Amino acid sequence: TEWRMEVEDIHKEWTPLGLSERQTDGLIYAIRAGQITRKDYIEITSVSHQTATRDLLDMVHRGILRPEGAGRNRKYRVALVKRAEAEKAQQVELPGLA
Repeated sequence: TEWRMEVEDIHKEWTPLGLSERQTDGLIYAIRAGQITRKDYIEITSVSHQTATRDLLDMVHRGILRPEGAGRNRKYRVALVKRAEAEKAQQVELPGLA
């Protein structure tokens, strides 16, 4: 199907950038749903709360997701949808992340 082909393209595009397969799955969910929560990420990937938090924060630090809200109400929305945008963003050193 068209969606399956799109999923495969996203995996091919983002995996070389250093995202794990589970992070890519989370990104696909966020693209399709418009957002992802830590609870969603845990359900999709079957990881612990700590691993979900670590994976989502990694994608925030890479500029792929942007957080909204706080605590249990925190949602992550897609900030970048193209690998080229992410590569460009990674070239910019973010304060406090070095």
